[in-house]
Amino acid sequence: MLHIPTALFVALVAAPLVSAGYIRLKLSEFQRDPNKILWRSMRAFRPDQYTDEGQDWLRWLWILAILTVPWWVTVALVFGKWQ
Repeated sequence: MLHIPTALFVALVAAPLVSAGYIRLKLSEFQRDPNKILWRSMRAFRPDQYTDEGQDWLRWLWILAILTVPWWVTVALVFGKWQ
């Protein structure tokens, strides 16, 4: 049986990944070349790959990428103290 703390830990760790997927989905609407697949490459972080309207979404993707690892460390430290 899955315990509440375990489910909460998994949800908090997965939250940035789900958010990044949503942001990349929104960014795909603003790609300059829609035939390119940018999901698995670092080109997804380059401003020249998107139109001007997509630059705000790109900034959110950068912010999320920068904050993901500190978020995971914080979640691991908090849940490590509970066990």
